[in-house]
Amino acid sequence: MELIFKLDHQLFFLINNGLQNPVFDAIMPIFTRLGEIWLMLPLLLPLLYFGDQNNFKKHLILLAGGLILSALAGRLVKYLVDRPRPLKEMSDLILAHKVYVHVLGAELREYSFPSGHTISAFSAATFLSFLFRRGAPLFFFIAILTGLSRIYVGAHFPLDVLGGMTIGISVTAIFCFLADRYYFKILFQPSGPCSEKGKSSG
Repeated sequence: MELIFKLDHQLFFLINNGLQNPVFDAIMPIFTRLGEIWLMLPLLLPLLYFGDQNNFKKHLILLAGGLILSALAGRLVKYLVDRPRPLKEMSDLILAHKVYVHVLGAELREYSFPSGHTISAFSAATFLSFLFRRGAPLFFFIAILTGLSRIYVGAHFPLDVLGGMTIGISVTAIFCFLADRYYFKILFQPSGPCSEKGKSSG
């Protein structure tokens, strides 16, 4: 476990310090904001509506349900693990000027694991990939950048992002599969939007 945390810290500095430049300083906070549910949902509404107008309400419920459940699971894990964020976990080293943490935005200190923004990003990417399979690489690319941005802005360690990715994908996939199988019956049906016929509209 000690080796894992050592590698976690090394990878954190590789991203947080090593990638630091003015371009990323401008771009990464934008990707970080994309992990906020209140901003994400309005941006995705047109995609859901024009992608499949007939099932818009059902898809919106599934998307919101996956986001909410994965966020609740992440919040529970946060309080159970109670890992301090980089600024607090390495506060002694920072005060001794032995390390430097590049921070953009709020100086957060508590409940680092898992990353909530990463959970939301991968939750949305998972659902949208069920719905529009051709767009899956783009959806997950954006989710990955959102996770990396949380490290770059100094808010999370890489393990926090990995945990957020795992929760976002697994909780959303299980919720969507069960909800669709026993209630909606639109995502995983041969005639649904994920079928060969339906993919042309996505």
